[in-house]
Amino acid sequence: MTEGSESEKSKEKRLEETEKWQAETARSLAVARAKEAHKLIEDTEKSRKHSAIFSITDRLIRHADLTNSYSKYLLNMKSEHEDFEITSGDKIYIEDMVRTYESIRYDFQKNMEIKDEEMERLFPKLKADFSEFMIAVTKLMSITDQMIDMTIYCKRMWS
Repeated sequence: MTEGSESEKSKEKRLEETEKWQAETARSLAVARAKEAHKLIEDTEKSRKHSAIFSITDRLIRHADLTNSYSKYLLNMKSEHEDFEITSGDKIYIEDMVRTYESIRYDFQKNMEIKDEEMERLFPKLKADFSEFMIAVTKLMSITDQMIDMTIYCKRMWS
């Protein structure tokens, strides 16, 4: 009788062990399915934002090229004509470039979901300053550099 009851106990233990493993397997599969669903949701969200980020990247590149070219133009004019100063027309054009920069910066922050404090730390808001020729040109060059940095940030975050 002892052999039979030991055999039954052994069977019961194996059955309990099998049930434990089956339950653990079911839990693991449920976790894997939940992770897969979460990844699909993340991928869908990422693809929705992808076109917006590409658009912002294109705008950043285009506008950085424009501000860089204008900075070079101003520097060339100054080197060719010592008495060259920024005209009221130049000021209007630079202010328009700064407004466009601010618009792109706003879209960038919104689409990248960066909080205000973090945005100021990463990409501090820059303004035009016409108090002196070189300060104005330097501000424009700083805006160019910042837009290039934003482009790199976009590529790093979304590639």
